[in-house]
Amino acid sequence: MSISIPQAFDRHALLMNAAAHTDIDEACRVIQRGIGQTDGGIAGIFFSDDEKVAGYQNASDPRERALILSEYLDLEASFSRGG
Repeated sequence: MSISIPQAFDRHALLMNAAAHTDIDEACRVIQRGIGQTDGGIAGIFFSDDEKVAGYQNASDPRERALILSEYLDLEASFSRGG
C-alpha cells in the first residue's frame, strides 16, 4: 500500500480544498487524488476513530476540518515513507 507522494505539492491548498467538503469521503478523495493515492485503506484506518469522525462532522469551519485532514495526510505520508 506504499505510495510515492509528490515532492512538490501545495499542502495548504490541498488541505483547504479538501476541507471545503463536509463529507469525509469526498474530502479524502480530494487528498488522495492530490497525492496519487488510489487506495482508501489508510483513510479507513484513520477515520475508524469515532472521535475523529465526530470532530470532522461537527466542525463548522473549514480550518477546523483542515486540521483533522492534516493529521490524515501525515499518516498517508508516513506510509509512503514505509512507516
